[in-house]
Amino acid sequence: MPQGQALLETVGTAFARLRRRTLQAPIDPPVGRKDVKRNLVLNTVDEAAKASTEMTIGGLADHLLVDPSVASRMVSDCISHGYLVRAASQQDGRRTVLQLTEEGTVLLSHFRHQQRQAFEYITRESLAGHQRVAKATAAGEP
Repeated sequence: MPQGQALLETVGTAFARLRRRTLQAPIDPPVGRKDVKRNLVLNTVDEAAKASTEMTIGGLADHLLVDPSVASRMVSDCISHGYLVRAASQQDGRRTVLQLTEEGTVLLSHFRHQQRQAFEYITRESLAGHQRVAKATAAGEP
């Protein structure tokens, strides 16, 4: 296997492990399944807005690599909880686009705070493991 391909496979495995560990980190309040889905939706809509592009349900489905019916249910959940609204496109009034509400922006900020907590926990845990190995090596232990 070429070295570059092996590196990419290693990185992919590391990202998958990081995601699992992030979801398992002891943060307050804990992350639920709905939170993970809402976080994906809200982040995608927010990224589109920051890039001055419009996000539709079809566009969201493409970004998340899910069926449009799945994306539609995810969006309906966010709308019913007040995190997103549908609005007429400013580029094509026949299309409906997604926009964050104030509540959605607050929730997205909350999710980002939870992610920081998880990454800080993982970093501390990883650093402690490296320190244990370094101490054992310095003491001549295998």
